[in-house]
Amino acid sequence: METNTNIKTNSDINKCSQTNNCSKNFMNIFQENSCKRKMCTLILLSVLILIIVNIIYTIRETYYIGVADNYPNSISVNGKAEEYIKPDTFQFSINIEEEGKNVAEATKKAAEKENLIIKTLKSQGIDEKYIKTKSYSVQDKYEYIQNPCAKDMSIPCVVGESKIVGAIVYHTIEVKIKDILKEENNEKRNKITTELANQNIKTSDYSFTIFDIEESKAQVKAKAIENAKENAKKLEKQLNVNLGNITGFFENPISPSPIAMGADMAMMRTEKSSAETVTTSSGPQIQTGEQKVSMEIQLTYLLKN
Repeated sequence: METNTNIKTNSDINKCSQTNNCSKNFMNIFQENSCKRKMCTLILLSVLILIIVNIIYTIRETYYIGVADNYPNSISVNGKAEEYIKPDTFQFSINIEEEGKNVAEATKKAAEKENLIIKTLKSQGIDEKYIKTKSYSVQDKYEYIQNPCAKDMSIPCVVGESKIVGAIVYHTIEVKIKDILKEENNEKRNKITTELANQNIKTSDYSFTIFDIEESKAQVKAKAIENAKENAKKLEKQLNVNLGNITGFFENPISPSPIAMGADMAMMRTEKSSAETVTTSSGPQIQTGEQKVSMEIQLTYLLKN
């Protein structure tokens, strides 16, 4: 009997030992898989970061014209130019706001006022091409309706609701008067703003600006390119290298902002004007100022061997 008992005990010990070995093997496999998963995650993150960096780099390249980056032996040269230009145009906005019981009525009222405005502008010699719609919208008009409270209520009563009671049309028209420094056009500006005010038509956003700003930008751009080419010649001598063809071009235009003026100054009656100021009867001179148009250029040259 003792011999059988010992045999069973040894058998149980062997089974237990095998079980422990299996558990250890399982834990080792689990840990190895866990490490592999972490490695895979790190690899995927690295690939994702590389893709994002590549996308950003590609987007930045779209700002450039040419294939300079394909040429390792290249050099970039900067150039800039600026010009101060006196504004030649008076610009302002006319604001229409009309209400009606419905959209049709509000639109009709706004159209009637617009026709009156166009007639006034044309009577002062403003061409239709200098009159344009800046914004137009139709919105519902709401009104809070207070409903009567019940007579037997002993606590304060607040019963009401918002209802649509009509429509409102908002229409903004932009007007430009060219050659404002000329006496007759300055008088025209005064007559238009005064007549519109007498008709209870609101005007705003008075400013002096350059009418053909794109032409001014093109002239400044040409000067900036010439400046960049001159800098390239100087650099070529300083570095003792030979520059080849232009393989890349980048520009950074800086647009000027209109010179704002107050409504009181816009409605002053003009007595006389000069090439640089607009003089009013009340004494002070309206300085039109100057607007700076500037441009920065970068040219990339291929270096010759």
